[in-house]
Amino acid sequence: MNNKLVLLSHGSGGAPARELVRELMLKHLGNALLDPLEDAAVCGTLDGKVALTCDSYVVSPLFFPG
Repeated sequence: MNNKLVLLSHGSGGAPARELVRELMLKHLGNALLDPLEDAAVCGTLDGKVALTCDSYVVSPLFFPG
């Protein structure tokens, strides 16, 4: 990252978001499970109650230019 600011463009995904995650977040949060930067996590064998959630953004219309 050339500057020390988180910009609105970082939230739109793509190259700016990848750069932010790789160059800033992984320095502090990286580990063997997170470093591959996969879109999903392997939870292994889980016993008992499990709650999973994900961050999402609903857009309307579903398809739009840009």
